[in-house]
Amino acid sequence: MSAGQLRELVTLQDFVEMDDGHGNTISDWFDVATVPARIRYLKGSEEVLSARLTGVQPIVITIRNGGPVAVVTTDWRALDARAGTAFNIRSIIKAERGDYIDLLVESGVAT
Repeated sequence: MSAGQLRELVTLQDFVEMDDGHGNTISDWFDVATVPARIRYLKGSEEVLSARLTGVQPIVITIRNGGPVAVVTTDWRALDARAGTAFNIRSIIKAERGDYIDLLVESGVAT
């Protein structure tokens, strides 16, 4: 994959709970990194078609591996930095050479 194919911007976010100093807990999504990405909407398989019937869209987001991105987990979410669409991360697949990460994500589900 060439760098020219990473045309989108994706912000990876982690859900964090913190003490506000008054005995209360504040929970919110915090930005970990904003990175160039390739976003591909999946189509064609029976599983994908049935997911569409329920309003869920499976997507593959490809990003470069390294830095804070290297520790991404399925507890995080991805946010399209331009459109503002939130995606739940369902699985993480590292490329054979380890230079890229494919995130299988879904939109249209609760984050």
